[in-house]
Amino acid sequence: MAQTRRPAALSGDETRQDRRSLLGIAYAPIIWALHFVTIYGLAAVACAKRPAALDDAIWWIGAATALAAVGILGVAVPSLREWLRERDLQTDHDSAEGRAHFLAHASLLLAGLSLFATLLQALPALIAPSCR
Repeated sequence: MAQTRRPAALSGDETRQDRRSLLGIAYAPIIWALHFVTIYGLAAVACAKRPAALDDAIWWIGAATALAAVGILGVAVPSLREWLRERDLQTDHDSAEGRAHFLAHASLLLAGLSLFATLLQALPALIAPSCR
């Protein structure tokens, strides 16, 4: 009968670090989602009041986009540093270093996708601001 290999138990520090890393993966998509709700809410309220108010909302949309981009980059930079630091190490995937490398890479990719989506969301307000 084949024996299955069980991963070693994690220490308290490794568990806390993994939890922090898992939360780090969620930060960029959460910023993107908040940006989405904010800019579409601003546009809807501005168009409901009067279409001329959309000109003022465009500036708020631009500010919200810049703030979201800075927040997403704030998540991406530490993930990039961690990924580059762990990239050259030969690690086992079951080790704490292997998990840290994977989580940093996943967080970096999600931050890039979230930044791209955030910038695409703001594009209609800048190209064709209309309440139609």
